[in-house]
Amino acid sequence: MSQLAGLFSRARLSVVAGSAAEDASRVLAMHHLAVELVENAQTEAVWIDVVGSFQVFLLRDIICAHLDDVDDSRLEHVLDRVSLVRVFDATGLLQAVAELEESGRKPGLLVVDSMNAVYSPAMRNNQTKGHREMTSFLKKLTHITRAYKISTILLTPAVTAADTDPIQSQFKAVPLKPALGHSFLYYIDFCALLYRESISQHIFEIVADRWHTRERQLMTLHIV
Repeated sequence: MSQLAGLFSRARLSVVAGSAAEDASRVLAMHHLAVELVENAQTEAVWIDVVGSFQVFLLRDIICAHLDDVDDSRLEHVLDRVSLVRVFDATGLLQAVAELEESGRKPGLLVVDSMNAVYSPAMRNNQTKGHREMTSFLKKLTHITRAYKISTILLTPAVTAADTDPIQSQFKAVPLKPALGHSFLYYIDFCALLYRESISQHIFEIVADRWHTRERQLMTLHIV
């Protein structure tokens, strides 16, 4: 995962859109957290779990893989700096971010897993209301990400893209785009697709970068 160094910058919102049928994007986010927490002893992380899929034992194993010398006290010190927040709907998600701001905490890392689980059902039920809720959340999230210089990662599924979609894979054989539509991506600084190339390898394809410095870049990752 050394290829990812520097990609998920502080004070920016990043999106990773992967297959809903596997945990690759979630595992990738855990590797990013592990690297940052191991290398920076004062950094804290917040993981907002919408889908109930957070696996603390998986995170522990990933952290161990990034430690040069694994001992219980060092592992505990890293794990103690990860806070898990469980939410169930749009109201809970907005409240979790608002409480983070009100608390004055300044975590270096924030992961939301997953955006689609909250706002796709909300917009199916009421398109206008669901869109308004998502916009309010993204505005609040953008504010604290910038103000507290947080590396924020939003996980969402990749879905089938139409030819007219402005943000999608550069390859016709990979007709994928991030879920939730154009307005969602308006607030995003960086967006990547993550899809399987073989049994042991995934492609990390950067499809959007607000500063246009890394678009269309590809990386081959071994995600375990």
